[in-house]
Amino acid sequence: MVVALTVPVFSLMWYHATTTMSQRTGWTQSVSRQLARNGRANLLRDGAPDDLEIGGEFVDALNRFAATAPDDLDIREASADAARRFLSAVLAINPYVELDASDRRRVQAVYRDSAERILAGEPVDRVLRSAHYPALRTWLAAKYPDSVRIGLQDRYVLGQITYAEYPPHLQLRVLGLDSRRIAGRVLDLGCGRDAALVRYLAEAGVEAVGVDRSLDRQEDFLVPTSWFDYPLEPDAFDLIVSHLAFSSHALYQLNTDGPECDRYLARYGDILGALRVGASFVYAPSLPQWEERLSAARFTVERWAVGSGDGTTASAVVRSAATSSEPGEQIV
Repeated sequence: MVVALTVPVFSLMWYHATTTMSQRTGWTQSVSRQLARNGRANLLRDGAPDDLEIGGEFVDALNRFAATAPDDLDIREASADAARRFLSAVLAINPYVELDASDRRRVQAVYRDSAERILAGEPVDRVLRSAHYPALRTWLAAKYPDSVRIGLQDRYVLGQITYAEYPPHLQLRVLGLDSRRIAGRVLDLGCGRDAALVRYLAEAGVEAVGVDRSLDRQEDFLVPTSWFDYPLEPDAFDLIVSHLAFSSHALYQLNTDGPECDRYLARYGDILGALRVGASFVYAPSLPQWEERLSAARFTVERWAVGSGDGTTASAVVRSAATSSEPGEQIV
């Protein structure tokens, strides 16, 4: 699998409380133009820091920021905002990159260090090429499986992974579900920014909850967090679904020998442990490597073809027995 990656350059959205609205608008425009200048550059390519273009207007904007003598709070807030924008851009290009709080802290530290160097008088160009870009490159390289990262080393310009959201009726059809027969507590892992299926079920009176790291805000039935961080209690749900989400990410790790394979396997067990007796975890694509390891006395597995004959399948794992797990016991 070839992963396409585009990395924006130094998306440092500095904000200072004393700046005027026109100054903020001008800065936003200069950042947008700088992002567009290198919007398809591959930061993982050997020699990338030296090849990236740095616009003169952007350098001027950074120097003007330094001239405002920002305090520590300004720098901290600006660095946090810049890190959020950079990480959002990374996920927009490759949603299979796994991020946690430590990644956010590390990237924010990179931006803060770069800001402090510029404020100390170091030339912007030198800071970006000798410190900022190499630090981001080192962090990003560690997030990619070796097989993928090596394949990207000689690419100058790359595309991106298409990661679309689908209407509720299509998701239900792929997952083999009839909305009229869905009842009880339902969890959608990786519901997407629009949470279309969760909203559809909630409007139909179903007690549905959606979890996704891309959600902008928390609502009564939406939780903006990752499927790793969402608390899964035993015997909690009557149906758990995940359409082209959890299992897609798990397969990416499996197919690339990624560093998160064991973490996904453990979470797969947590998900099955959150099912009530008779409840199902329904997802696409299938995970035959793990499904075949399940206890036949505790779970039944059904698999069916989806799509246009490309071999893709969906699966339903049903908890068929009330046998309880021992503390620390692995389901898979």
